[in-house]
Amino acid sequence: MDPIPSPERESLILLLAPAGRDAKLVDELFHGARLQSQVCLTVEELCRDIERGAGAVFVAEEALDSLAIESLAAVLNKQGSWSDLPVVVLTVAGEPTEAARERLTRLQPLGDLTLLERPLRTDTIVSAARSALRARAKQYQVRRRDAELQLVTDNVPVLISYIDRDQVYRRVNHT
Repeated sequence: MDPIPSPERESLILLLAPAGRDAKLVDELFHGARLQSQVCLTVEELCRDIERGAGAVFVAEEALDSLAIESLAAVLNKQGSWSDLPVVVLTVAGEPTEAARERLTRLQPLGDLTLLERPLRTDTIVSAARSALRARAKQYQVRRRDAELQLVTDNVPVLISYIDRDQVYRRVNHT
């Protein structure tokens, strides 16, 4: 079972916007709204930080080339079944190009995906961040309850297991 991150990481918003000042401006905006955020300079740094725990990810569309999408998908797919990390993509204003449309289509399987078109109003991005963090907090709550259940079942001196309809073991205690 994957480890539960520290409470600080659970409400941390990771930002990746390598071009321009977007990351710095959003980081300042979040801090002003009393939301914890951290700027990541590369996709590799973002993926490492996701593995350490995060409340949400905000990423600029232009940072999402094919390799970045593959890296992001790989790290998200490694997370437990309880996890559906909210990913907010800050898209370029106007009608998307064919390449942008393809890139955004490739992001859909990542799970909890929200697209926000720039430029954004301050209250819109803060509201989206708070909504993402609320959803993530519920996921971490489920994760903690699951860990508690596993601890209890592991300390019972009999075999306890759950087998689904396809005859696959979904839960087995330590015994």
